[in-house]
Amino acid sequence: MNWPVLDLAMPVMGGLEAARELKHLMPTTPLVMFTTFSNPYLNKEALTVGVHAVIDKSGGAVPLINSIQQLLGPSAVKPPS
Repeated sequence: MNWPVLDLAMPVMGGLEAARELKHLMPTTPLVMFTTFSNPYLNKEALTVGVHAVIDKSGGAVPLINSIQQLLGPSAVKPPS
């Protein structure tokens, strides 16, 4: 199963634009944004374009892994040992 992880600032295409395109191409695929630019405006805009969760990078990888596990189920991602 695909589970794209996006950032707001990416080469070629920004995260919000990429989310719009991905939702058009793969409407049932959950999207997660992992970014240092998290704020209430970005979170609202990301949810509007189809991102399921916005995770702030300052929290490290654990919140990202937890979010993916919630979206796809516990067997989808195994945290590093």
